[in-house]
Amino acid sequence: MLVVLVFAALIGGAIGFAVVLPKGFLLAVLAAQAGAAVSVGLVVLLTRRR
Repeated sequence: MLVVLVFAALIGGAIGFAVVLPKGFLLAVLAAQAGAAVSVGLVVLLTRRR
């Protein structure tokens, strides 16, 4: 489960960073953190429903 959460955070962070990078580096870092949090939250919610 921990490995899945780490990969979800990496993928979500990379997507958030890449999408917002043209607007500025600091904003892209914040978007990466938000993307990682959202993706980990989704994984947790989807796995708890079983």
